[in-house]
Amino acid sequence: MEKSREKQQKKRIALIATAVVAIVAVIVVAVVLAFSSGFRKQVNEEFFESVDDKLVVSIDAENASFENSEYEPEITRIVYYHDGTNITGMEIYYEYKTDEEASAANGKISMDGKDWAASKNLSGRYIVFGVVADEYAGLTVAQMKETIENMKAAGATIDSASEESVTEVTTTEE
Repeated sequence: MEKSREKQQKKRIALIATAVVAIVAVIVVAVVLAFSSGFRKQVNEEFFESVDDKLVVSIDAENASFENSEYEPEITRIVYYHDGTNITGMEIYYEYKTDEEASAANGKISMDGKDWAASKNLSGRYIVFGVVADEYAGLTVAQMKETIENMKAAGATIDSASEESVTEVTTTEE
């Protein structure tokens, strides 16, 4: 009788161990898939439209403050997330003509000296920087709207017509 109990207990332990291994394997696969594409924001042109909860500024390479280098983005886009009153988040998107150009640039652009950046991720033809909260803490939507209008008036932003032509060029060369 004791041998029968031992056999049953060993079977239970083996069954539990198999179940635990299977659950862990499923979790690992889910996490890998999620971080490789699922949780990453899918970026397309519609994403860069100012809507109820975000403001977007697009700046071409000529007006962005970069050193001339082969890794300079075609367009720099700044996305300000807000709650209607205050800026609650900020991301900076470096846009390249192709996924390959973005990937090469991503490999060469380091986070060193970028105290403003909390993270850097590659998403297709974009390098996406998450911005540390200190950079936008205390900014209001009204202040940012005024700043954006001043940038537009100074010709420092890409207007809709120019942006569409850059987008057409970028998408046809991909």
